[in-house]
Amino acid sequence: MKQDLATVLEELVEKYLEAYEGELLWNKRQQSFEIYATIYAENTEHVPLTDVDEVDSTEDFVEFTDGICFYNEGKPVKAEDFLAILPYLGKAGLPLGVLEATLSYFADVLQEGQEALQSFLADENAETFNLTFDPAAYQKYLAEWEEDTTMIPYPKF
Repeated sequence: MKQDLATVLEELVEKYLEAYEGELLWNKRQQSFEIYATIYAENTEHVPLTDVDEVDSTEDFVEFTDGICFYNEGKPVKAEDFLAILPYLGKAGLPLGVLEATLSYFADVLQEGQEALQSFLADENAETFNLTFDPAAYQKYLAEWEEDTTMIPYPKF
């Protein structure tokens, strides 16, 4: 079976994001691939929290989900809906190295976010929590994988 963005991303989500319940959603109409993952922390002090949808909670466990999106550069997506948005070249797709670097970096962001979420819950002065996709750190991951230039095309269907 020939590899394409859908099959390769599915494999990489399983490889890098299994611990974070990684999920791949392929929006065929938009020609985008949304990748979501979730981190959890125990809210032992039952700190009152309000999420982005203005829902209040003091549950025992806090769940935080965020995502990245690969999108066809000809069909932009809303940047504010994702931690990061990354364009690809229509039918040509993306190099495998970029896909590996991105999923590897996203997994590390989630791992750091897991620790930061626990710190956030323990800090009574903290007001907001979010994950951070640092472009400079991401560039280091891209540099590690730059030699793998095998192009992974958009799926034919």
